[in-house]
Amino acid sequence: MSDALTRSVESIPDAETAPESPGRNLVAVIGIDAYAYWPKLRNAVSDALGVQKLFVEKFGFSMPFPPLLNADATLDNIATLVTDQLANTLQPRDNLILFYAGHGHTRVSQIGARQLESGYLIPVDAKLENWADKIRTDDFLKDVSELPARHVLLILDACRSGFALSGMNAFRSAVTFQETLARNLSRNVISSARRDEDALDSGPLPQHSLFTGTLIEGLNWGAADLDRNGLVTAYELGLYLQQRVGQASDSKQTPDFGSFHLDERGELVISLRDDTFDAVKTRAFVAMLNHDVNALTPLTQQLAAQRPDAVETLYFQFRLRFMQNDYDGAITLLNRLNGMDFDEGMIPLTRADVDALSAQLPYWKPLLELAPTTLPTQLALEIENSSHAFETAPRVALDIGQVYQIHDGAVARYAVKNTSGARAHLYFITITPHGRMIVGPLLEDDTARIEGLASGATGTGQKFSVKGLPSVIENRIVYAPQRVSKLLFPAIVAARGLDVISPEMLVAVQMQSVLYQIVSSVSDSPLDALTIRNAYGNLVLSAEESNSATETDADN
Repeated sequence: MSDALTRSVESIPDAETAPESPGRNLVAVIGIDAYAYWPKLRNAVSDALGVQKLFVEKFGFSMPFPPLLNADATLDNIATLVTDQLANTLQPRDNLILFYAGHGHTRVSQIGARQLESGYLIPVDAKLENWADKIRTDDFLKDVSELPARHVLLILDACRSGFALSGMNAFRSAVTFQETLARNLSRNVISSARRDEDALDSGPLPQHSLFTGTLIEGLNWGAADLDRNGLVTAYELGLYLQQRVGQASDSKQTPDFGSFHLDERGELVISLRDDTFDAVKTRAFVAMLNHDVNALTPLTQQLAAQRPDAVETLYFQFRLRFMQNDYDGAITLLNRLNGMDFDEGMIPLTRADVDALSAQLPYWKPLLELAPTTLPTQLALEIENSSHAFETAPRVALDIGQVYQIHDGAVARYAVKNTSGARAHLYFITITPHGRMIVGPLLEDDTARIEGLASGATGTGQKFSVKGLPSVIENRIVYAPQRVSKLLFPAIVAARGLDVISPEMLVAVQMQSVLYQIVSSVSDSPLDALTIRNAYGNLVLSAEESNSATETDADN
């Protein structure tokens, strides 16, 4: 199987915010990798188990029946789960999430001059040529809609799963009354791909498809709470997945969402409004992305009081120490993290990131400890306008200082004029919101990189695309009157085995901090851990000149 292995099925939606209904919260999952006749998948089972773990352990859902995995996910067993087991267990005020990961397929029938298309889910024992072995999506939705629960959310991670929305409500009015959302029946479906699209079986989150990995990260870190009110509705989750998966796949896979039989415009609502460890963690995550040290400090203390040795607690303590310029404390916490065995996705850094930072941070510490000042150069962050000319990016005053703002998708660069009497050698250190460090030369021109920018001369930095969700990037622009080879050719991973930066090297070196903020044209939602970890290969966001430590230009 190739890395581009795909699945097959679909969806559509609407909703807003509301309190949880007083009924029970239940989850049931189906995942199939080991097909008898169809191509085998790699991550459908781990997707099903990951969703089960998320809703059971984080949100307190109960699992009334064992998951249907691989050989257990037969045509008969799937039908029994819906029409017998769930039908006999659910009560009128209950909430149900039903998740399916596996193959989906489309049947095209020619009826006279008309061409009809039907969607199908593929059980583990279905034969390629036998349609009777498959589950017709329309029939499946009807059976699910008739379950005696108040709210039902069906999530399909399969190719062409958009057929689940064929003939269903493709839109819903904006509902603002929480009582209505909780009281009215809801029958919502979210599909991982539209009717003519394949669904990727793998994504950046290890052992998960692109769709399910994004779902898990979005709920785990609260990024799917688009209006930041502490509640995630089915509509918000569908919209979040549509935006993020579509962006990550360059629109080759676009989730859809909507309502189906018997829906009364209610909403299944997942609450993040409490002081549980996960809820506090979500708020700390938002504070960290906003570079809000004042908000992050008490939240980190709360996490430490609840779970002092949790990997998430140590991670936030590390980021807080870094933001406070306590690098010795940050290094100690990194070393603790580096000695722990944690699942990928638990924090926005991978184990490889933690390992690299454990060596990078001690190496670059003398440079990071430089007191911020105003450089003997003029700096401005520019963005490309509709005429392909560059103009200075707008700035706004935030609590952390004056911050440049750049819209997601824009192209940016630095403009520099050397106002000193000597040649100016310029470099950058970018600290992404999750804590990864990027170091390199600032100027685009090769001669200026090697020989420095002449006194009175102007230059520009490398152009970079701004890609990501709303957050603040910490950057530091470094100036030296002579070339600093260690910054011109920075160590690729961690400078292990190389000479450390000496105090003599830093005598004439100065640092000016700059902050960038990405402004999303889609939503103001916080970044999810997955996006933060992987989306900063194209430089950064928005910038600012302030007296706090920060700078620069991000690059890959």
